[in-house]
Amino acid sequence: MSLTDKTGYDLESKHIREKEAAYRKQLQQERLDAKKAQEKEAHWMKCPKCGSDMVEKEMDNVMIDQCTDCHGIYFDAGELDLILKREESKSFMDRIKGILK
Repeated sequence: MSLTDKTGYDLESKHIREKEAAYRKQLQQERLDAKKAQEKEAHWMKCPKCGSDMVEKEMDNVMIDQCTDCHGIYFDAGELDLILKREESKSFMDRIKGILK
């Protein structure tokens, strides 16, 4: 004799349905994570202006990103503030010009 719940399904079937639902949810999350990682990889260290590769360069002990094609300079969060807070004899624009050479 089989134990059934209110819907008429036996407990074994209910358990299987719950396991399948959990597995489908896990697969969906794995697919979303893989898609996010793939999108990140496609855009990692790419210039937002022209799409070319970027390289890291050091400026006042801060690593900044510069495009290898259009030579645009990009700062990650807080990097510009770190550079501007440094008190040195050279002006900010002189330091930028030094990087572009």
